[in-house]
Amino acid sequence: MQLHFDVDGKVETICDRCGNPLTLQLWDEFNLIIKLVDDPDTMNSNEEDPDIFYIDRHESHFSVAAWIFEFINLSIPLQKVCKETEKGESTCNKEILDQLQKFRSNPNEIPNNKIWKDLDKFKNLGD
Repeated sequence: MQLHFDVDGKVETICDRCGNPLTLQLWDEFNLIIKLVDDPDTMNSNEEDPDIFYIDRHESHFSVAAWIFEFINLSIPLQKVCKETEKGESTCNKEILDQLQKFRSNPNEIPNNKIWKDLDKFKNLGD
């Protein structure tokens, strides 16, 4: 049997660059071929095509919940960033981007924080 899945919806996340709340529109299509066999475990371990899955010939039910979860996760982009304007300018939080640029240009100006002081003893272990 051949199953066809359409993933369509929105996911609430945060921008990887600036941390602003971000709503992403998802849309993707997936096909899954289910084959009935006598030894599904062996067949699944030997199958190289991720779109083919084997179940026991005597099964009367097949749960697609794990497959739907996987398809939704595959539909979410790896990099989640704020959209650009029509002029190609970023809509990310300008204050955060300015602060990140400041740290990139002079990493020694990062304010001292007590939570990191114990890690200083590990700085020269590889030398």
